Amino acid sequence: MTTVKQSGKRHRGQFVKNDPRINRAGRPRLAESLAEAIRQAGGEVIDGETRRDRAIRKLWELAEDGNLSAAELVFTRGWGRVVESEIEDRLRVVEEVYNANGQHAVVSD
Repeated sequence: MTTVKQSGKRHRGQFVKNDPRINRAGRPRLAESLAEAIRQAGGEVIDGETRRDRAIRKLWELAEDGNLSAAELVFTRGWGRVVESEIEDRLRVVEEVYNANGQHAVVSD
């Protein structure tokens, strides 16, 4: 038998059936409206270029300058997550970017 505490919750931290505090409508749809607002703002043209295009160009520039987080975003968003067989190939591309910028990255075989 499950005991009910004064808070209206069961012993294991679960709500009791028909507790009025349960949110039956679910989480508000803020995330969808925020995503839509970001998409609309990304389509705005500034100096002949959309904000989305400017952000993508900036991300590429950061990746080319050796920012590994930016490089990871470029790869994962542009080509999807890698499977293990592709990791070495993609690391070689990162190494080429570093070497092209006068930096030296070593990728172990």
